[in-house]
Amino acid sequence: MAKKQHESETLRQRRLANKEFIELKKMQRGEITPEKKPVDAEKIMTPKDKIKNFWYYYGKIVIIGAIILVGVVFSVRQCINKPKYDLKIIYFTYEQVPESVTEKLEKEFKKICNDTNGDGDIVVSVVNCSCNPEMRSNEILTKLQALIAADEQAVMFITDDESIKYFDNIHSDNKFFKKETAVLPQKFFNGTVYTPTKEFTVSVRNMSATNMDSQSAK
Repeated sequence: MAKKQHESETLRQRRLANKEFIELKKMQRGEITPEKKPVDAEKIMTPKDKIKNFWYYYGKIVIIGAIILVGVVFSVRQCINKPKYDLKIIYFTYEQVPESVTEKLEKEFKKICNDTNGDGDIVVSVVNCSCNPEMRSNEILTKLQALIAADEQAVMFITDDESIKYFDNIHSDNKFFKKETAVLPQKFFNGTVYTPTKEFTVSVRNMSATNMDSQSAK
């Protein structure tokens, strides 16, 4: 009985295979067209669904990439728009002055400065490192040391007697300034809210003295 069932099943499979073979040959000859299989409705995605699907898998990558791109663009723009100074002066005195004074000094020095970098414009920067003699700020001294160590344009200084002593104490073996000095004209302060109570000196730095020790003036 089992043998007959096995033979019957074998014959059925053969007939089915023969039928499929005949249909395949007819399709190749163009006698019949293949039946279209129904499309799974769940696989059909609208444009909105595609966007949602993309954002789900790649959203973080897109956000990180956008942040990096903005950072690069901002950095490049800063480099392009960074002013090229013809003269940079460090105003380091133990008599604190407001920013309006250094702005006035920039205008006065611009009148006598040359276009050293040849870009057709004269740009002068006066960096305010003045400090209160009763509150000698480590922040100001750190700012000063960073400018001296890293900024090659910082070659001219406006100083008083106390600030010159500061440099002499640190550079005892190698004078920080060249011997030639000049007195800052009083007219440079005209029109400001500040009236100097002592004489200030304009000095040029010795480029060989480039390192500063992290210590406060005595």
